Amino acid sequence: KPPQFCYVNCSSLQNFSKENALKETVSQVRGGDRALKRSDAIEDTQSAVIFILDEIDHLVSKEVDRSQPTKTEEYIQSMIEWANNEQYLVGLVGISNSVENAKASRLTNLGFPRANKIVFQTYSVEDLQHIVLNKIGTSVVDEKSITLLAKNIAASSGDARKLFEILSRAILKAKETMKDEELNVAHSEPLITLRQISSILRESGINLRLFLEDFPIHQGRVLTVCLRISSVLRNKNMHLNRLLNICRQAYGSDEFHDASDVRSALESLVDAGLLHMQIAPDEVIFGEQLEEVQAAVKETLLSKSYFQDAMKKLDSISIAN
Repeated sequence: KPPQFCYVNCSSLQNFSKENALKETVSQVRGGDRALKRSDAIEDTQSAVIFILDEIDHLVSKEVDRSQPTKTEEYIQSMIEWANNEQYLVGLVGISNSVENAKASRLTNLGFPRANKIVFQTYSVEDLQHIVLNKIGTSVVDEKSITLLAKNIAASSGDARKLFEILSRAILKAKETMKDEELNVAHSEPLITLRQISSILRESGINLRLFLEDFPIHQGRVLTVCLRISSVLRNKNMHLNRLLNICRQAYGSDEFHDASDVRSALESLVDAGLLHMQIAPDEVIFGEQLEEVQAAVKETLLSKSYFQDAMKKLDSISIAN
């Protein structure tokens, strides 16, 4: 007879004891625990039970050489014992995001056979972009944000669930800032822009190098200037028009129309966590900048001759207030 497949969401069992986890698992089997064991009847009249243990890595410890199994690891061991016991008609399929790491090694130590492993490729940038465009579209998330998010997720895990988790957080944050009447009307512009996505990614441990490789050039100009100024004027203020003039001297007057151009870039950079400063109506106060941001800027923006030339000009400018 065809096997009976039973899906188990292991992440929902993380706080269960072994006994309760087994009880919850067996409750999904048609025929209960009796269906798990071989009967005395002719074998072809009985169906095997195949358990699909999704996110099984959520139940194991990162401590590969841990001597005593956790409660959830005892559950996994019991499931493996059923599969290895000839008196049972049980098969196991474990689905895990952990590949060749501590949790994967721990699963092997608990008895999951390493030889019967199939590794599927993670989603590529193009895959993730297609998923967002197909499921959500650019009316909600603009294209630059989709590209940035796809690149970061593809580089870190390739997990589409993480992508939608970040999108969900960005959408909820955007809704919190909107009035009731704004939520009930059609919008001509996307709800989620690069500014919101970059902020969420920074909170989530963004890959800064990837982020800066696709950075808006206008913000890149302001960021490089402000990082250089911060090393001289830490915890000191500067008039916004003075900052505008320094930006113009470094990159040319055509790139900055007025102080509002600089303010807009500063607000985006602060929101994204790339600059630490206070922005007052007519001045800014430079804070202590993150070393990880400075290192990433050096490896990306400042590796390009355009930004290098601007920094050489900046070195000849007196930036002390």
